[in-house]
Amino acid sequence: MGNFGIAIGDGRNDGTKRLYIGIYPGYVLCEYTYSGNWSYNIIATGLSQIMGLAIGDGRNDGINRLYVACRYEGIREYTYSGGTWNLTATIPVSGEIFDIDIAKARNDNLNRLYCVTYTGSLYEATYTGSWTITSIGSPGGSLFKVKCGYGRNDNKLRVYVAGSGGFFEYEYLAGVCENYKPGIYYPFFKNGKIEFISENSSFSEISIFDISGREIFKNNFKIKKGKNIISLPLKNLKSGSYFIKIKIDEKQFSTKIMFL
Repeated sequence: MGNFGIAIGDGRNDGTKRLYIGIYPGYVLCEYTYSGNWSYNIIATGLSQIMGLAIGDGRNDGINRLYVACRYEGIREYTYSGGTWNLTATIPVSGEIFDIDIAKARNDNLNRLYCVTYTGSLYEATYTGSWTITSIGSPGGSLFKVKCGYGRNDNKLRVYVAGSGGFFEYEYLAGVCENYKPGIYYPFFKNGKIEFISENSSFSEISIFDISGREIFKNNFKIKKGKNIISLPLKNLKSGSYFIKIKIDEKQFSTKIMFL
């Protein structure tokens, strides 16, 4: 069945890069360190087949962790602390997981995990106090590999998937409006600013509501055709979920936003 998972990175957060490898047979997760010669440390044994590995700040708390795609177990998260590796989370995934990557693929400065399954699904896992996993899509066939990156060289991260049905590219457009023209969208509201693209120059009325439906902000803005970045005077707004309504001419649309 072979050895599949391999990654390199600063898994211990000590400035030293190491190799991390899933070894078959034995279903062993190993860490290799080079200091004149190679030495190894066994992190875990008795896992199901390790198909992919990723190292990074998955929780967005400044700590690198090791994420292990175990074929029949989902994703295991290991954290190095107190001189030892500890299993800190198990993220269940429906289907046989075949690969994993970590990236800010929503282009919102937050890392998330991306994984594919042999049964043909692409998933995204987000940490917000606990791990939640959502389906991105099922493009068809069995999926084998996933990689996030700037494939179009346009400074925008996308998710790329390889499978038996071909190669697939996924792009995240936050807040896509279902009752307005395609091409108007806006990403996460953060740092007191809302960013969106408009097909026309006009005036816009922007309203923000908290999770209970209470209106906490309303104002008019002149917008231009193309990219708009509008600063909103909401310095004391707490982190969490909100709803925004944007009215342009006679059309309006709304969606959920996150204030980070």
